[in-house]
Amino acid sequence: MADSVSVCMSKALGAPAGSVVVGDAAFIRRCRRARKVLGGGMRQAGVLAAAALVALDETLPRLKEDQRRAHAFASAIANDTGSLRSALNVDLNAVHTNLVYVSVRPDNPAGLKAPAIIQTMRSHKVWALPISDYQMRFVFHHQVDDNAVDAAIAALRASV
Repeated sequence: MADSVSVCMSKALGAPAGSVVVGDAAFIRRCRRARKVLGGGMRQAGVLAAAALVALDETLPRLKEDQRRAHAFASAIANDTGSLRSALNVDLNAVHTNLVYVSVRPDNPAGLKAPAIIQTMRSHKVWALPISDYQMRFVFHHQVDDNAVDAAIAALRASV
């Protein structure tokens, strides 16, 4: 059981900045002191706080959609019987959030590596992050709709 929690508002929620820290009163006092010592005293922080509140109200309820889209993308790879399946691997049991980690099979027929696949995908206006020569990370967020997921799968097929 945890005695404190920190949540970043700028990750999946899409706020421009900010975090929320939850804990007992003594812990919060220590956090406030550390923030000020490290130069975290901001003027007009309410503007950023307002963006975080909008993210909580509007984006938080949509996270399940992002997760559904991430799972649909991962399933398309895992269930493919053609080029995706021969070049890539994804563990469907590991897809619990809006992040999908895709492994490039080292023995893939074309000898492709993640950076080359991602470079080709960029020409199709699809971005991903190469984690290594054989692993990529895809992120699904509030600006990615079902059509974009289909486009990402098509771009991935064209890249392998």
